[in-house]
Parts: sequence; C-alpha cells; structure tokens
Amino acid sequence: MKLIIEVPESHVAERKGTTKDGRDWQIREQEGYLHVEGKPFPVEMKLQLDTDQTAYDPGKYEVLASSVRVSRFGQLEFQRYINMVPLAEAHENQ
Repeated sequence: MKLIIEVPESHVAERKGTTKDGRDWQIREQEGYLHVEGKPFPVEMKLQLDTDQTAYDPGKYEVLASSVRVSRFGQLEFQRYINMVPLAEAHENQ
C-alpha cells in the first residue's frame, strides 16, 4: 500500500516560544492531504518540519518506509518527521 500526501502550497506555519526553564522551542508545520485508498476525499493533516528542513513544494509525494517505526509498546507509528519523495520520482525508482 502506498501512502500519498498532497502538499497544496509551500507555506510553513511557525510557532516559537520559551519553556519555563528558559529553553527555546519551535514548531514548523506545513499543510498536507493524505489520500487514503477507498475514501472519496483526502484527509487534511499537518506535516511537521525539522528546524532547518526546507518546505515541500506543492505537489504529490509518496511516504517512504523509513517514516514508519514500531514503538516501544509494539505499535506501528510514524517518525516525528516524515520522509517523502515526489510521486514522479518514486515511480522512476521502481
């Protein structure tokens, strides 16, 4: 099963602050839409970007298997930062 995420624009929403103990924090997110097999419409989601990560350009992307892990409780989950490649590039490498 392929997971396809569509990014409509390259805008990144950022929030910053300081914790009570004086540490700075930053959250960078980009809007995306997950296309789920069998569903008529994509599901809105947020892609969390690392501090120095470049925003994704608008387009469709395939989620790489390296984005998934098994938690310490044996449950399947996504990494904090999802790894994706443009859909066209994903098909070229098959």
